[in-house]
Amino acid sequence: MKKCFILFTLFFISFINYAQTISGTIYNKTTNEVLPGASIYLNGTTIGDVSDFNGYFELNLAKITNTPLIISYTGFKTILIASKDLSKKLKIYLEEETQQLNEVIISPDKWSRKKKLQIFKNEFLGTSENAKYCTIENEKDIQLMYNDATKTLSAYCNQPIIIKNKFLGYQINYNLTEFEVKFHTSLNGFRLIKSVYNEGYSFFKNLRKKVTSKTIKNRKKAYNGSSIHFMKSLANKRLTENKFEIYYKSWPTLPYKYFTLHTQNGLTKVNVNVESLDILYNKTDQSKIQFQLKNGSGVFYIDKNGNHTPLKAISWAGNLSLKRISDMLPLDYDLTKKQ
Repeated sequence: MKKCFILFTLFFISFINYAQTISGTIYNKTTNEVLPGASIYLNGTTIGDVSDFNGYFELNLAKITNTPLIISYTGFKTILIASKDLSKKLKIYLEEETQQLNEVIISPDKWSRKKKLQIFKNEFLGTSENAKYCTIENEKDIQLMYNDATKTLSAYCNQPIIIKNKFLGYQINYNLTEFEVKFHTSLNGFRLIKSVYNEGYSFFKNLRKKVTSKTIKNRKKAYNGSSIHFMKSLANKRLTENKFEIYYKSWPTLPYKYFTLHTQNGLTKVNVNVESLDILYNKTDQSKIQFQLKNGSGVFYIDKNGNHTPLKAISWAGNLSLKRISDMLPLDYDLTKKQ
């Protein structure tokens, strides 16, 4: 059985360069009062701040990524500002949340919380070696529901999910916006996972001020063979050098036969005209990359950090589909630096 997993973290393409530093003030939209303690971060990165007593924040954007600014505060709606809309001075007004998720009326659920939580953790964190070192610090905040009619397990959380990954040395604050596990019944009556979909915003920070050499080694291990490693290798035309092999209908093929690449301003446009290709990394790890085609053609973009958009243009099966939160690195991860 093939499981197709899409880890969907929103970010947008922008051809506009960031100012090196941006700053701003967070306000309550209703009262016009400042909001201290709001979280402000570039989605999926280590670049973030918390608003001070005066609602003020400042971010140094020396590490440029094409990703939106996320602003979140407990009890208020999370907002997103696309990279093209960022300016040096920002005034941001947050609107209070009017409906909490725990107020939503749901149909009777026959599954125990213990069962649902275990499935959620397996499909959210993953089951790789890294997942053994991951803990969710606020499990009680996660709401879970199984709908037997649609055979779907859904998860919600009004608070950021706090994940501590001791293997990679990160704490991840994850704002979950959508999570679904869809099941199907096999011919012999077993319930099997058909697909997993996860959408949200993430902010990374080091668990320790000083990153150990062991943690650096673990991060490099997680990077090698990852989807970001593949995308970066594809954009730089270094698939072969970085131990990636491409197969079409189970037959080996030239690495760029089915890709047309055009790079401009640090952004690579990729055109494809096949529904899927198989990927073999380091002679052992097998994956499938599936493309969303329109009129027989598909297109996506890769930035200099190896992040691709739109994320829904691609889905994964095989080894790369098993990479979950426990295997995630920040979008601004740089192999050349000790971060």
